[in-house]
Amino acid sequence: MFASDGSVWGHYYVTCYTDAANGGGPCTGNPTGWAGGGGGTSYATPIWAGIQALVNEKKGAKCVFLDVTTDSDVSECVKGSPDCYAPSGKYGVLSTSKTVNQPAYNAHTGYNFPTGLGSVNVANLLANWP
Repeated sequence: MFASDGSVWGHYYVTCYTDAANGGGPCTGNPTGWAGGGGGTSYATPIWAGIQALVNEKKGAKCVFLDVTTDSDVSECVKGSPDCYAPSGKYGVLSTSKTVNQPAYNAHTGYNFPTGLGSVNVANLLANWP
């Protein structure tokens, strides 16, 4: 999967972000003008998980993912930005509170933002690949 964050040749996944109050804009016309975009494993991993889920659904394969049910997705942020808990210094972590560290995305049973469908169960993947 393509995993650049835009730092190499300016290539990245374009996303639609319409929250004008936080730097978003309309998602019409040429996608290169849309607000938002990025890359890295945070983009490529869920894309792969979606593709594999479609393969499983089509082929009736056993689950090829090990469900990750604990921990959270900790992302850094700049102090003062929306949803940023930064008790000291210039940087903090993404949180649902500016006064207490409450991770914005927690892992739980099934699909979740930090892990998608989970980690790959390679034995089941290989046993069920057509």
